[in-house]
Amino acid sequence: MKEENSINFIIRRAEQYEKEAIKNICRASFDPLYGYFAIRSLNLPNQVLVADIKGRIVGFAKLRLIRINKDLIGNILWIAVLPEFRQKGIATALIEAALNCFKNFRVKKVYVSVRKDNSIAHKLFKKEGFRKIGFRELKKLYGYSVIKFYLKTYTFPIEFVLVKLL
Repeated sequence: MKEENSINFIIRRAEQYEKEAIKNICRASFDPLYGYFAIRSLNLPNQVLVADIKGRIVGFAKLRLIRINKDLIGNILWIAVLPEFRQKGIATALIEAALNCFKNFRVKKVYVSVRKDNSIAHKLFKKEGFRKIGFRELKKLYGYSVIKFYLKTYTFPIEFVLVKLL
């Protein structure tokens, strides 16, 4: 249980019946295009973590394990918190829980893509040890499979890719 700014919450794995609550977070947090892809991704395999306050879902993180060439990598595909619960440590706790999940799968690299104009997300991920990684470095790591990387991580041209080594 985390306590920051007098709000108690737990981070746990989402249940199937909570999908509608997660969709509502997508609608409240993302523009229509991003919301569409976030909601659609909920049907992809791998897990979703949620932030739960007394049974109310107030945040989520969609995690994916992806194989690029021989590397198994982690991807925090989406992360969002309802507007009225932001700045309370929930997103940080979701990221930390995601990193722990990836460690359990012996993943060595975790990626996230963040809109270039989202300075709050940049600061949050930087605080958690993520750094920007550019196309050239990704191509050096994955060769021509870099295209597969961008497709599987749902990275849009208006985004930076960030990486954290575990």
